[in-house]
Amino acid sequence: MKMNELNELSLLRLKIFEESGDIRKGIKFAIKFKHYIVDDIRRNEALARLYMANNQTKKAIEHLEILVKYNSCNTEYYKQILIANGIDLSKPENSDQINEILSKYEEVQPKSNSHIRLALDLLPAGIEFKTKLIKYMRPMVIKGVPSLINDIKNLYTDSAKAKIIEEILLSMCSSMETEMVLDPADEEEQDPTSQLWIYYFLSQHHLNLAQVEEALVWINKAIEHTPTVVELYLQKGKIF
Repeated sequence: MKMNELNELSLLRLKIFEESGDIRKGIKFAIKFKHYIVDDIRRNEALARLYMANNQTKKAIEHLEILVKYNSCNTEYYKQILIANGIDLSKPENSDQINEILSKYEEVQPKSNSHIRLALDLLPAGIEFKTKLIKYMRPMVIKGVPSLINDIKNLYTDSAKAKIIEEILLSMCSSMETEMVLDPADEEEQDPTSQLWIYYFLSQHHLNLAQVEEALVWINKAIEHTPTVVELYLQKGKIF
């Protein structure tokens, strides 16, 4: 039997153990026949679930940590790590614990922002949320990522979070217009295109809030700034 066939067969057996509730046999099988399962990601995912089902949360976290190293952009891994730590994600009073655990990955996985994105969903509006949001938005403003506001659109269901988004954008806008920086404490000036994208994001922001006139004002500023960017006209079309 070929190795890829052994791999799929072994993973199928693991799935059967898991679905039948034979958790301990599943764990033993995954360990004993590790050499047959060449798909290390699916093996670690299965072991994390099996250990969680067997109330061996430390073991589950070990395998989730391995998965984060494989794919630091998968928010589900971070979410499962929080759950394995006994945190009820639906309770606002757990926000300090959530922030503490997710903040660790800012050092461990500095090139990924998925842990920050998850924190934005789970943390209540406040100082910690605003700090995370600035950290998340700033690189995208500098790079000019058009999908930024769409990416955080779900945050608009919370009016307090929507207000913080506006505060950050207006602050960045003011700093760019006066000093060409995103924050008064910055020493390095930004490229003028950052100003363009801030106008664009402010237009999207106000359109999300159904504030059509404000959205039109900001997109017209963006077009006046740089009339050659296609995304600006697409955004203006959405307003009408």
